[in-house]
Amino acid sequence: MSETKNEKMGLIASLYEWVEVFCFALFVVVLLFTFVCRLITVDGSSMNNTFVHGDRVVISGLFYTPKTGDVVVLQDSTSVEMSAPIIKRVIATEGETVDIDPETWTVTVTDKDGNVRVLEEDYAKKIYTITLPISWGEILEIDPESLSAVVRDNDGVLVSGPVEVIAVDEKNLEVGINGKTVKVNTETLKATSTDGLGNEYEVDSDKVKINLVRMRLPSVGEMYYYQNAIPPSAYPHTVEDGHVFVMGDNRNGSLDSRFLGDIDERMIIGKALVRIFPRPKIGF
Repeated sequence: MSETKNEKMGLIASLYEWVEVFCFALFVVVLLFTFVCRLITVDGSSMNNTFVHGDRVVISGLFYTPKTGDVVVLQDSTSVEMSAPIIKRVIATEGETVDIDPETWTVTVTDKDGNVRVLEEDYAKKIYTITLPISWGEILEIDPESLSAVVRDNDGVLVSGPVEVIAVDEKNLEVGINGKTVKVNTETLKATSTDGLGNEYEVDSDKVKINLVRMRLPSVGEMYYYQNAIPPSAYPHTVEDGHVFVMGDNRNGSLDSRFLGDIDERMIIGKALVRIFPRPKIGF
């Protein structure tokens, strides 16, 4: 009987120890996420494809000094655009000079000592269109990203569209426009055009081209709306003291320093350290 009692007491003691360990671990986690780290949820597509909407990311602002290439989370309760946390990449810090070539998507940063470097931005999501002739003087322009297409004349003037593009599979697109059905393989750029009578023609491969879309900079209307926008003519642009210049990796789908101006470093609430959901990853 005494052995059974001792066994029960041992089980209770062991259970107590496990509860104690669990409570201590919970206490440590609470301390970490109160004073060291913070968990945020990515909202929107401005950092595609590095982060996508719904990603869970651990950030920390403890002893943090921003540097080029860091992914940071910003928040400014006094700003409409930044009233909720937003995630961007630091392109340049105070005193550094940023230059942007929107045609080639080249971003150049000159530091305070005059050292010039062209950023290697494998993370930047560039936007391409596919163009091919569909009749004399008319060019079909397909946007594989938005799955839309338009027809332009040789001078680039819009003739018709936009119309929906059907993604037959991962590589093949199909669009019906102006009585024709055009099929394009985005990998090989092989294209065919079928007229209203069902006659199919192969498009000359030399005339099917992939084009890099111009990187977005503020238009006249956007500069009127965003009072702190940096005019295209103002580049090269030197970052203010105590500020950073940030951009989203999804360059043509991001509201960032091009439109909001330099961001006060005090608005940085932390650097992204690790993505924990849905695809764990350290470093960006």
